[in-house]
Amino acid sequence: MEIQNIVASVDLKGEVNLDECSVILQGEYEPEQFPGLVYRLEDIGTVVLIFRSGKMVCTGAKNREQIYKSVERVREDLEKKCGVKFHGEPEVEIQNIVASIDFHVPLDLDTIAEVLVGDEDVEGIEYEPEQFPGLVLRLREPKVAMLLFYSGKAVCTGAKTEEEPEKAVKKIAEKIEKYGLKLTG
Repeated sequence: MEIQNIVASVDLKGEVNLDECSVILQGEYEPEQFPGLVYRLEDIGTVVLIFRSGKMVCTGAKNREQIYKSVERVREDLEKKCGVKFHGEPEVEIQNIVASIDFHVPLDLDTIAEVLVGDEDVEGIEYEPEQFPGLVLRLREPKVAMLLFYSGKAVCTGAKTEEEPEKAVKKIAEKIEKYGLKLTG
């Protein structure tokens, strides 16, 4: 399993003059297109969207450390380069973690959909191969969505912690194997 993206919302605790900061920070700001300043932190590997209210969204991180480095850098740049005054410590909340998984064997999506319909741990299953080639499986706990593909590849989305995708994969693997389908090649 590999984390592909972590999205976090942040309250920086200070108002930001986006017109001024976009020039100083060389960010992208077109208020008629989007109300936030797009600030790329290429050395960290993240992109942040900064809003006038001091709210921010950080995306592109592969781990929490990158989120916190991004927040620290943005606050430092806004304070030192743009003169923004902050009132307290930033509040960071993970909104979504996306992970990719490879089961290393083809998945029989028709059978998986059939056997997991009505399972107590499954909130919902959608599988319409004419519309989308993957099976969408929503779990109750952890509350995530898994996209399973015939190739054996999968994507987990909606996680709030790094452990949730691992728990989801384990739970799905156990359920599938319980019905006699093999996930190990």
